[in-house]
Amino acid sequence: MRLLISLLLLVLTSSSASASPYDDDVLFGCFFNNQKVPKEVVVLRSGNDITYMYGKQDPSGEGGVIPEITIKKTASQLTKEWHNHSAISTELRTLNIPNGQYVYSVNYMSQEGKGSGDVTVSKSGKYLTTLKCSDVWEMNLSNDALMKGIPDVE
Repeated sequence: MRLLISLLLLVLTSSSASASPYDDDVLFGCFFNNQKVPKEVVVLRSGNDITYMYGKQDPSGEGGVIPEITIKKTASQLTKEWHNHSAISTELRTLNIPNGQYVYSVNYMSQEGKGSGDVTVSKSGKYLTTLKCSDVWEMNLSNDALMKGIPDVE
């Protein structure tokens, strides 16, 4: 009986540890563990409101990102792109989040079943930098219900 209770507690604690710390729907989330200070990006949706947050990872791993940059927009203020190349089994999903002269493009590429992500930053239409995700922990850029109201790039 003790073994059964111990196993049950183990399952319950391990499943809650992998749960999202956010109350809103997560459109995209990834870690940048390849930097001096581990960082994280998350894009959340609550109704028609979209929030982009970038910053340090919570050291405990349970509290979410500690934001250095927070951008709040409505769905209609963003744009999305989808590119599919069936000959090489590649799909690219992009969510563009404008902030003044800057645009933060959250990208997810699936190539032959393997996924990767990054965030590209541009200013006044000129490329500045790309941060490659070391681990994408959530990707809902292909979820039509969560992407509702976000227009396609013209």
